[in-house]
This record gives sequence, structure tokens and C-alpha cells, in this order.
Amino acid sequence: MFAAGTTVPVERSRAEVERILVRYGASAFSSSWDARRATVGFAFKRWHVRFDLEYPDPGERRFTHAAGRYQPRSKADAARAYDAELRRLWRSLAILLKAKLDCVTSGVTTFEKEFLAALVIPGTNETVAELAIPQLTAARDNGSRTTTPLLSAPEAP
Repeated sequence: MFAAGTTVPVERSRAEVERILVRYGASAFSSSWDARRATVGFAFKRWHVRFDLEYPDPGERRFTHAAGRYQPRSKADAARAYDAELRRLWRSLAILLKAKLDCVTSGVTTFEKEFLAALVIPGTNETVAELAIPQLTAARDNGSRTTTPLLSAPEAP
């Protein structure tokens, strides 16, 4: 996994995310967290964007037991393993945003293409991904070629 073993604290990566967004021209920034997730939101060229970092359950075996071992870790070791995962998640987000925004400003791609899934649909707090993924999954699982208005292809001339 990328950023595995990072020692950069979550707080420093979160601050770096904000600096990256400011440097590339974001006009607003927000960050929040609770025990299950962290959310980063920003505005860029009149678009609102939201990234949710879903935190894993600290009781998962990958934290409570060392890899390949049957003996449980101590509570302190399990907490350290969990904290390492949070550091990795935040570091990965910072790197992702920096790479995407650099590609956008370099002309490699457009903002809309790179951030489509995370765009907040105007008038809602729902992202394009939250709306589209269930529809795409249902269409895939049903073998359906029927499309919804959001996902429909343009009509042939």
C-alpha cells in the first residue's frame, strides 16, 4: 500500500491538504471528523467537492493481531497499528489531491474529469459517486442495458 509506514502525523497531513488546496486555487475549505470517518470539502471554480475518508474498525484483526500470528497484540500495539493506518489514509489523500490538481493545472486533464466522482451535486449534499455507483452496480448486476437519465448516453444522430 502506498504511504504504508509513514510517520507523518494525521494533523500534519490534514494541514498539508489545506495548503495544497489553497496553493492550487481553492476558494473554500472544510474538514471534519468523527470516530468512523473524516471529511474534506473544498470549493474550486464554483464546484463543491467532498472526499470522505472512511476509517476502519479499530477492532479489525489486522490491528488486533500481528500479520500471520494467532496471538493478539497488546492494546497499545493495536492502537499504534490503527494510528498507523489513519496516518497512511491521510497521507494518501494529500498525495492524491496534489497529483490531481497538478495534472489539472498542467493541462493533462480537466478539473471536472479528475474530480467527477467527488463533485457535490448542486442543491444536495450528495456526490456524483453516491448517486451513480448504486445505479451502475444495479445495471451491472442485472445485466441491464437500460440507463437512467443521469447515466444515459447521448442519442445517435
